[in-house]
Amino acid sequence: MGGVGDTRQAILQFTNKPKLADKHMARPPFAFLHAVIKNIILNTGYQKSLFTKSELNAKTIKSKADKVAWFQKIKDAGACKERVLCGFVSLFVHWIGSTCC
Repeated sequence: MGGVGDTRQAILQFTNKPKLADKHMARPPFAFLHAVIKNIILNTGYQKSLFTKSELNAKTIKSKADKVAWFQKIKDAGACKERVLCGFVSLFVHWIGSTCC
């Protein structure tokens, strides 16, 4: 299932921010992943109530436990009605698992 190129194409369907640089796509830092999800939410309205206002600010999520909880919310959101976005969430969760862990 999807490599960096597939994930980049999936993300570009919904947002072009942040810049999808190869170095970030291969080993994405939390701030990059956060920016991608935040921009998808802002651009599409998808899962707009998933995160609190504070959780949409990457600077407020500092501890490893908070980051894991933030990712868990994304994973749990995978059961969705919008088929294309649901497929993206699945691809994104797979990408996170394959690059970050």
